[in-house]
Amino acid sequence: MKTVDEIIAFTLQKLKKIDSKFEVIYFDLTRESTEIPAMKVLMTLAVQTLAFTVTVVN
Repeated sequence: MKTVDEIIAFTLQKLKKIDSKFEVIYFDLTRESTEIPAMKVLMTLAVQTLAFTVTVVN
């Protein structure tokens, strides 16, 4: 199972191919009891206004 940090690194790599001028803030919501990676991600306007949906599946 991937960690939240690994998922974020993978996501950032994909997003930088689209536009390198953005910032991402994320909150690790993973519960130790379940060990299922969960997060809330906030992005700057540059990514939010893209004409397509960015989906990352783990």
